[in-house]
Amino acid sequence: MHDYKSVTRDCSSGLYTDLRSPHDLVTHPCGFFIHVRVVLSSSGDKSRSSAVCLDIDCPCDGRHPVLCTGEANSKKITVSAGIGVKHLCQLWYIFELIQQLLTTGRTATQRELYYRSLGSSGTQQQLFPSQTRLNARLVEAVDLLQTERHKVGILSTAKGLLAGPRDTIFYGRDGPASVLLHLNTEAADQGITITESLVANCTSFESAARHVIVVEKDTVFQRILSQGGRHPLLGRLPCFIITARGYPDYRTIRFLSLLHNVADKQGTQRLPMWYLGDLDPHGLSIYLAYRRRLPELKWLGLSHNDIEEYNIPVEACGIQMTACDETLLRRLSADIESLPGVVADEVAYLNTSRRKFEIECMYCQGLDFLSESYLITKILSDPPPHKLS
Repeated sequence: MHDYKSVTRDCSSGLYTDLRSPHDLVTHPCGFFIHVRVVLSSSGDKSRSSAVCLDIDCPCDGRHPVLCTGEANSKKITVSAGIGVKHLCQLWYIFELIQQLLTTGRTATQRELYYRSLGSSGTQQQLFPSQTRLNARLVEAVDLLQTERHKVGILSTAKGLLAGPRDTIFYGRDGPASVLLHLNTEAADQGITITESLVANCTSFESAARHVIVVEKDTVFQRILSQGGRHPLLGRLPCFIITARGYPDYRTIRFLSLLHNVADKQGTQRLPMWYLGDLDPHGLSIYLAYRRRLPELKWLGLSHNDIEEYNIPVEACGIQMTACDETLLRRLSADIESLPGVVADEVAYLNTSRRKFEIECMYCQGLDFLSESYLITKILSDPPPHKLS
């Protein structure tokens, strides 16, 4: 890592920004140099800067496979309007961590990075008030570098669980000679962790699965699988069942994208993907979080139509929304025109009913009704997707 002082001058503001920090982001074969420019507001008040820019200079003409696009030797990126000094320091610290990971060839989880930031002395103790703040800056930094977290050695803590037909085999780069995972054990019947090795190395798979069901909650995921290998759902509807146990983690999203990418490479039909979540503001928000990366993911339920069709007792099963629910519902309502139609309909229903409904309310029809009837009926009644040409 070079140790020198960078002074960058922005002609429009006349302000010099002096920083001593790791400017070369990655080493061989490509060195990235990041300089900071502060563009002041017209009043010249340093505390009210209108923008902070990152100038990323790359001398390699695109030879580096991780970060450089090769489109130009220099990129100028506006971080945001009115960025604060602490915000900028947090970003810079993330860049330093990325530099360390890339130069050493190591990896780290987001949780490990947070504890590393706490340090034992210096300003790092107060740099990130929470794991959430570090995660937000990490997403911002990776977006600025126009890359992906796993490509710079940052891994998410494993959250995702996978279950599926017992004939399922995931292969590595050497095909049948490199089996990464075989869902042929009793443990796999209860769901196994989606590992980084699987996501990073899988190039093909064999399976009888014809659908993918993404389940919001671990409790529902476990209930669906509670009958193990004799479960009627996998017998009548061969499918992958996946949960990230709440809001999706990066690795689970990558695995779901992998299923599509493998199908595209093999010229086969993509597996239809379905989301099963609570009919409440958080369930809808979790669905939207998945859908940003997986636009083909369909809302399966729970829907307001299900409440009426399956005679769910509203007074008994409807739960009063909390203050947190109400706040999130207002945010969804404010953006309702840009929401997918099915989500907008559910938001409108929640605004009218002022009650939320959990997936578990289906158990009033029987403990196995969800997996033995509801999921199978709703999925099989949907028109099949078009085959890839």
